[in-house]
Amino acid sequence: AAKISELQSAAKLAWKEGRNQEAKEFFSKLQRLDVDSASWPTALARIHVAEKKPEEAVKLSTDSLGRFTTGHAELHLVRAMAHHAMGNDQEARDDYHHAKRLGGLCEESQHDFEELKVKLGFGYPKAKVAAPMAAEAAKKVAPSPRQTQPTQPT
Repeated sequence: AAKISELQSAAKLAWKEGRNQEAKEFFSKLQRLDVDSASWPTALARIHVAEKKPEEAVKLSTDSLGRFTTGHAELHLVRAMAHHAMGNDQEARDDYHHAKRLGGLCEESQHDFEELKVKLGFGYPKAKVAAPMAAEAAKKVAPSPRQTQPTQPT
């Protein structure tokens, strides 16, 4: 367990610092040591997507998903991102819906999920939706100019 923890820390640091090759080597070792975890293939697939190698991400995600009978939201999300990068939007939508159904995405993945949602045409960026909604709400709350003027006695 200590070796896994050390490798995990080293892998995350390498990835954070942009040393992708080193991070991939660490994550590959982790995958061999901890075969029941989806974290390592997910991280490797994310690196493949970042390196503009979506085919590798799809293959790794697909192979890894075969080991999880109930599926895995993070792997489905990364595979959806890879499919989208390849222009396979129907496959991306399918994986997006699997990830949504399974739920339990980490904070970083939730951001990716929302971004992919927009790219696949399932919604709008929150900022683009929030401003018109706020303006509409303000109209409903703010008094009209007629309501704010004192009434003249007749």
